[in-house]
Amino acid sequence: MIRAKALTAGAASGTTDSNLWQSSAEAAVRALLHAAALGVARRRTCTGGRCRRRGRVRR
Repeated sequence: MIRAKALTAGAASGTTDSNLWQSSAEAAVRALLHAAALGVARRRTCTGGRCRRRGRVRR
């Protein structure tokens, strides 16, 4: 993801084996961004105490 790469730019500077640390930081940020995107999608479908899933309304 481009955002993960941008957010972690320079995260491993000054460390030994910086490629390892840079790629690890990018992987962690990618996972967090993915989880945040899923949370936003879930909040968009649940409003006012009602959640829509597969065409049904749950209370």
